[in-house]
Amino acid sequence: MFNNPLLNALLQKLPQNTWNELSNFYTFFTLPTIGSPIAFRFKKFHLQEYTTTEMPQSVLTAFLRFCFPTDMSNRQEEIDCDKLNYREKTSTFLVYKDTQIVGCVQIVPKTETQSLPVEFASIESPDGLLSKFNIFVIIPNNNVMEIYRCRRSFDLGRIEAINVLLMLYKAVWAKVIQLGTAYTCISFDSSKKDLRSLYLNKLAFIDPNITLIFGDNRMKWNLLIKDWKKHELFFATLSKSHFYIQTWFRMSLKKKHLHVAPSHIAGKVQKVQLIKDSNVVIAQTILSSRRRPKKATFQNRIKKPQVR
Repeated sequence: MFNNPLLNALLQKLPQNTWNELSNFYTFFTLPTIGSPIAFRFKKFHLQEYTTTEMPQSVLTAFLRFCFPTDMSNRQEEIDCDKLNYREKTSTFLVYKDTQIVGCVQIVPKTETQSLPVEFASIESPDGLLSKFNIFVIIPNNNVMEIYRCRRSFDLGRIEAINVLLMLYKAVWAKVIQLGTAYTCISFDSSKKDLRSLYLNKLAFIDPNITLIFGDNRMKWNLLIKDWKKHELFFATLSKSHFYIQTWFRMSLKKKHLHVAPSHIAGKVQKVQLIKDSNVVIAQTILSSRRRPKKATFQNRIKKPQVR
C-alpha cells in the first residue's frame, strides 16, 4: 500500500518477531484522521460507512442495485431476507470511484436479538444427517461479528480491485478497533480455492475445519475465524507483505490498539507465506443466501449464491 525506504531498511535489520512493535511505533505518529463514522480515501477511491438502517434513500437504492444485481435469482427475496434478519446495528461500507459504488461489505454484529448468518447453518455428519451449528463450539463469547455481502465491481482492473479489497478490510479493522470486537467469522463457497487462499494466506484467518450447509441446499461452505487479539500481536510479523498491510490498516486511526479479552479459541494463526504480486487473488462477488428457517416467508428455499 505504500513504500518507505526507512521501514524497508529497518525490516532488514530487525528480528521478524519485533516487526509488530515497529508497525505500532510508526503508525503512532500518523495523523488520526479516521474516526466514526469510518471514512477515508486512497488514490482515486473513497470509502464511507453507513448505518444500514439509516442510509439515505438514494444511497440505499444505489447499494441495493450494486449488491443485488437486477439479473440476480430471487433478488427481492434476498433483499427481504437481509432486511428481516441482519439490519440491527449493521454497518455497510461502500467504496466509491468518483460517484459510482465499486465495492461493499457489511459487518453484522451478534446481539441479544440478532443471530449471525452462519448461525442458521447446519453441519453434516458422516452418515448424512444435519445438526444445527453452534458457534460457541469455537468462539467462547458473544463478542463476535460476521463479514457479509462482500462485493467488488467487475469493471475494475487488477490493481484497482486489490486496492478496493484492502480498503474494505481496513474498514473492517477500524470497526473492530472501534467496537473492541474479539472475533469475526466469514463463510465462503468451499469450491472456491482462490477465496480460501485469499483468506488463509493473505488475510491469515483461522481455519477450524468446519463445513456448513444452509437449509435444504447441500452446497458446502467453509467457515473461517479471525481472532483479533492474535491478529493484533502477530499479523505484522508473518511476512513483509503482512507488515505493510497491517501498518497501512493502523495508519490514521483515532484509536490504534486493540484491548480485548485474552483469546481462548482453539488453534493457532496460520503460518502463511508471502504471495507474489503476480499471484495475488482478487475477491470477486460473495453473495450468499442466508435464511432464517422458521420465520422468513421464503424459508428453506436456499438458492445458489451468486459468486462471480
